[in-house]
Amino acid sequence: MTETLVSINGQDGNAIWGKLCSEENRRLVVHIHGLTHRMSYLLEVTSSEFFNANGYDHYRVGLYDNLERSRRLDNSTISTHTKDIQSILDHFRAAYDEMFISAHSLGGLATLILNPQGVKAMSFWDPSFDVDKLLENIIVFEACPERRQYHLDYGNIFVISETLVDEIKLYPDEKCVELARKVKTPAATCYSGIKHL
Repeated sequence: MTETLVSINGQDGNAIWGKLCSEENRRLVVHIHGLTHRMSYLLEVTSSEFFNANGYDHYRVGLYDNLERSRRLDNSTISTHTKDIQSILDHFRAAYDEMFISAHSLGGLATLILNPQGVKAMSFWDPSFDVDKLLENIIVFEACPERRQYHLDYGNIFVISETLVDEIKLYPDEKCVELARKVKTPAATCYSGIKHL
C-alpha cells in the first residue's frame, strides 16, 4: 500500500488536503471527519487500514489543516464543507469505478446536506443529525461575540466561527429527517450510543 498526501483544488481557491492510501483498487472510500478531527486522528487512520485490508482505496480528508492554502477551523462552515466534499468527489470520479463515503459527526451532517450523487453508498458514523442537542451537549462552549467566534474546550480549545454555529442551527432534527428522506443512495447510520433519529 502507498500513502500519498494529496492536494485538491477547492471551489474557493483553497487546497483540500488528504491522505490517499492506495493499492490501485477500483473502489474508493472517501472519509469525511467530524468537527475538530484531522486526517491523522485514530478514527481516520484505522478506517483507512480497515478499508485497504478489504479491497478499497481510501482517502481521508482534512477539511481544515495547517498545510498550504488549507482552510482553518475558525473559517470553516457547513457550506465550505459541502463545497469541499463535492470537489473531492469530482477530483476522484474518473479514477474509480465506484466511490463510497464514510462520514463522522459533523462530516455526516455536511454529507447529508450535500446528498452527493454518483456514490455507491454512504455510511454515517455517529452523525450530528441531532443538532438541537449537539450544541447544548458540548461541555464547555463559550461565545466570544466581540470576535464573532465560539470556543470549544475539550481539553484543547478549538475556535469556531459564529457562521458555523448559525449554519448548524439551521438543521434541527426535523430538517435532518426531511433531508434524509431525499437521499436515494443506499445509506447506513451507526451510533455508538442511543439516539432518537
